[in-house]
Amino acid sequence: MMKQYDILDKNGNITGKTTDIRTLHDRNFYHRAVQIWIYNDGYLILQKRSPKVRSYPNKYEASASGHVESNEESITTAIRETREELGIKLEIDDLKLLFHFFADEEHNREFRDVYLVTKKVILDQNKYLNKEVSGILKISLKDYENLVKNNYQNDIDNEFIHQPGNYNDQLILKIKEIVI
Repeated sequence: MMKQYDILDKNGNITGKTTDIRTLHDRNFYHRAVQIWIYNDGYLILQKRSPKVRSYPNKYEASASGHVESNEESITTAIRETREELGIKLEIDDLKLLFHFFADEEHNREFRDVYLVTKKVILDQNKYLNKEVSGILKISLKDYENLVKNNYQNDIDNEFIHQPGNYNDQLILKIKEIVI
């Protein structure tokens, strides 16, 4: 059986209906998702999405991300996705919920829980090069902040997923509160 995902109403409430991931996006249903940002030794770790993924191939984004399956807690999804995408095993205490964010984009209406990991992690290329991830980028928080404050103007090759609204402002503020 295909994995099932809760369909939400416009306020983020579970409707009691579920569907598969393709239908979720094709029909533009509201749904839940997570993004995990790893901050190690002064650097954010971004993943480069594989050229084989359906949305945003070959683009840099959060360290890990994914959709919350039906009857799953977002923190459980965050742990699962970080292990699946990067080969990093986390415990609940390793994750700090930074904020909730509603992204209303074309084919992607998601209520996101955004987490931060500051635990020292070791990246093993043999574990993260997979069907979803094709590479890793370490970028200083200052350089990431400059990139997004200039509305990605330095992203000449259009390599980054441009986060909607005030997402990056919240992200940078919350990370600075914790690590600086």
